[in-house]
Amino acid sequence: MSKPRLLVSALFAPTLREAPKDAILPSHRLLLRAGYMRQCAAGIYSLLPLAVRSLDKITAIINEEMGAIGAQRLAMPCLTPAALWKKSGRLDGAGEELIQLKDRKKADFVLGPTHEEVITDLVANMLTSHRQLPLLLYQLDRKFRDEARPRSGLLRCREFWMKDLYTFDASVEGARQTYAAVCGAYSRIFARMGLPVVRAEADTGNIGGEMSHEYHLATAAGDDHVAVCSKCSYAANLEIARSRVTAPPTSAPLEHSDAAIAGLLRDVGLGEMSKCILHATLVEASTPTSTPTLFVWPASRTFSPLKAKCATLSNTPQEDAASRAKALLASGAPLSIVLDQSLGEVPRGVRTVTVTTSDVTEIIEGDGCPCPGCQGTLTLKRGLELGHAFLLRQRYSVPMGAMFAGDNGLQPAEMGCYGIGVSRLLAAAAEAFHDDRGLALPLPISPVRVSIVAQTAVTGLAEETYDRLNALPSLRGEVLLDTSERSLGEKMKMSELLGVPYMIVLGSRAVGASDLEVHVRATGAKVRLTHTQLADTIDARLAEFEPKSTV
Repeated sequence: MSKPRLLVSALFAPTLREAPKDAILPSHRLLLRAGYMRQCAAGIYSLLPLAVRSLDKITAIINEEMGAIGAQRLAMPCLTPAALWKKSGRLDGAGEELIQLKDRKKADFVLGPTHEEVITDLVANMLTSHRQLPLLLYQLDRKFRDEARPRSGLLRCREFWMKDLYTFDASVEGARQTYAAVCGAYSRIFARMGLPVVRAEADTGNIGGEMSHEYHLATAAGDDHVAVCSKCSYAANLEIARSRVTAPPTSAPLEHSDAAIAGLLRDVGLGEMSKCILHATLVEASTPTSTPTLFVWPASRTFSPLKAKCATLSNTPQEDAASRAKALLASGAPLSIVLDQSLGEVPRGVRTVTVTTSDVTEIIEGDGCPCPGCQGTLTLKRGLELGHAFLLRQRYSVPMGAMFAGDNGLQPAEMGCYGIGVSRLLAAAAEAFHDDRGLALPLPISPVRVSIVAQTAVTGLAEETYDRLNALPSLRGEVLLDTSERSLGEKMKMSELLGVPYMIVLGSRAVGASDLEVHVRATGAKVRLTHTQLADTIDARLAEFEPKSTV
């Protein structure tokens, strides 16, 4: 029995003339208007058939590239015991975004935003020998996060689809090789989807580990800022981006609070540093053996606690920080001063205190690239994070007991974790590829590849064209036919709103005529073809997007 034709009239895609007023971003507005999704509650959405078709294509690409590096797919529970999070040490610091609940027996559970604990506990119960490693396991499933302000549709919601991969190696060298292999697979995944991403160095955050990279799509809807070099491949999240400062801060008249900091610097032999407006903060000793540290930076830059490795900062005014530092010096107590690298080298003749320079401020546009020998400059771009890679090392394997028998007895596995926001990818593509007429999704992840719109008078010819195209291997199940009673103009607007890459237009003059018109959604081009040329031309266009061998 042959499958029925895919008809617009039968498609469950309830479109909207106007988007809800709270839908601000283009991706949010258009995915609602085009009938890809509907809101169930704040930050919770039902994904309708068009969205599911796109997500199926996204997951197919992910599955192929994960399989190419030897990863195996499994499924883990969304509802997991809170005891596992307590065992790893993450439960107390998880915050309100972690959804916690009790069952009827009052046992504590969480709805998983990530699955490091679950996968490590699973592997710990079966891992015995290094011969079982490396092991790469991933899942594609729903995650949960109780966002304080869910917004922007699928970009920031409380329930979302994610691909998370977890890797286990017998050595740190093996873990780093696996990290490189996964990052290569990620680059291929995004390239195959038609998404131009930037791979950026990133902070490990509360996930932990030794090294981390994010994959960002440059768009105004991004939550992050990414520093990108104009000449080499260096890129990093603004939080941790490094730079080579090429120009010293300019001098300026000092205000009272700045004068207090300048006076302190003169007292310890750093008078040359006090010719520009400075800001400072004092971080008190956190342990009996640590030393209070005064961080000093030019007012033209922004202090970065993350780069300075400060967990917390005092909220004391500038003048109070200088006064407190002076009091420490007067009492003979130890004090360290850390100058931002933009202030230049520490001069000779410093008295009483330990003074060092370090990169403790955020980069600003025009800073030099930190890579040796590179003369490029850094620019800032807004980025939307689509994927994240972490080299965890033993962050979870030690507390969770994921050990194997090695040459020196029991050894903890070296781990990595790697995520891709699957439902977020769809929204990101909509954000990056749209115009005032609707969506213009990249062909590899568009829900259908071709639409046929026809006037009622040529319905028979439209059905013949559909059957001929649908018989092609590259278009089987990928053609959408609109033979409804609406006007031809309305049907064309519908196809453009949905973002179908190729629209074939059949007017009444096409009966017995030798040509028809193909509209290319991405470029706006219109190509006139004969009926005999159509199948071969479309098939050739689609072949350009078929995956190439990665072997």
